[in-house]
Amino acid sequence: ARIRRCENDCYRRDADRNIGGPRYLLGDGARRHVAPKQNNPRNEGIPMNATTSRSAQFGEYVKPRPVASLLETGHVSLRKGMVYLTVLIATLTPCAPLLFGQHEASDKRPQGIGAVQGRVVDEKGEALANAKVFIYPGEGPASGLRPAVQSDSEGAFLFDRLKPGRYTVGAEKPEDGYPDLEDSLYNPNPLSWPFPIVSVVEGEMTKPVTIRLGPKAGRFIGRVVDDVTGEPVRDASVTFRHAENPEDYYMGTGLKGPGLLNVLVPTKKRFVMAINETGYLLCWVGEKGCQEQPYVFEFSSPITMEFFITLRRSKDTPHRDLALYKSVK
Repeated sequence: ARIRRCENDCYRRDADRNIGGPRYLLGDGARRHVAPKQNNPRNEGIPMNATTSRSAQFGEYVKPRPVASLLETGHVSLRKGMVYLTVLIATLTPCAPLLFGQHEASDKRPQGIGAVQGRVVDEKGEALANAKVFIYPGEGPASGLRPAVQSDSEGAFLFDRLKPGRYTVGAEKPEDGYPDLEDSLYNPNPLSWPFPIVSVVEGEMTKPVTIRLGPKAGRFIGRVVDDVTGEPVRDASVTFRHAENPEDYYMGTGLKGPGLLNVLVPTKKRFVMAINETGYLLCWVGEKGCQEQPYVFEFSSPITMEFFITLRRSKDTPHRDLALYKSVK
């Protein structure tokens, strides 16, 4: 192929220089390119064929490399390629399970890490699918991020690649009425920690852990608006307090959107609920909306209640749109 390309290049170059054009000698079935005598006397009689190279056009005869030499060079390159391929395969073989999602069915883990397996169930012991399962180092409430996975259709979950140590494992599924039991409001046994604590050992998987959620919570839904304009109150906060002492908080949360109330409420526990926002009077939530005194709720089973709550502006901080609203009205 190199020789054929050389012939074509020489033909085009001679034609461009207008040195009389190439001549072809047809003998023994081969096509030969002879440079013109008058312009290249040093090349006279030297054909451009399979036994010469391009440099012969400039008066130098170069002996071609033997075919055996070319084959030998190719053999060396092929041998080097096989060596590189062998090294690559040997390097990637230990990583094959990670690359293709294959895991050994064994309790033994890679060196330096361990794993936690378990199952999420409800108060009746039935599997909870698609629950959010979280884990964090230490015992007690979490103080940082909580890595999480989702339980499968059988409620099973797995955390692998954990450093050795003690971990707290918990779960929640608020969309089905199962809140995070770390909040004492929902914990049926406030004096005991609701989630299991496990010890992760290097290179091993723990025994199956069972996370039990429940009792199932109820839900309060509704709207929170300004009592004069009817506009949604955007940044109101919702607080749950002890029935025996309303000044003692269980927990606080916010609205799900401008004026949208959607919170889980406990069952089998007495509590008081209040809604407040800067510039408004404190609203003690009762069965019919806001009232001046705390109202104690207690449910024996999950229940959903809907509210329409109007917040009254404090006299010291009139609504910024109140004057405009009254003038338009």
